[in-house]
Amino acid sequence: MTDPCDASPYRRGGMQISDRLATMTLVSGGAGALIGGYLGGKHAARQYLAERAHRLPTTVEGWFFYQKWKNYRVVIGSLKGAGRYARRLGACVGAFVAI
Repeated sequence: MTDPCDASPYRRGGMQISDRLATMTLVSGGAGALIGGYLGGKHAARQYLAERAHRLPTTVEGWFFYQKWKNYRVVIGSLKGAGRYARRLGACVGAFVAI
């Protein structure tokens, strides 16, 4: 005899609701982190250039340190953007799946 829960409309993709909620939230959070890291890094690089456009370096050593600090800012901006987008997308998809 078959289990009535197997034919339930709440069982999609062979997963229970709780498993589906956790999986979809984590996957969408990971996708949001990738997208946010990319966008956050681009935003941080452009912001760094805009803030320092009036006093660009003129020596080789100056350009070295300019790029070095720009890279640091891009990494920090990527991490912030990744966290921001992962939380947003994960929460939205989690709410959608829960409803």
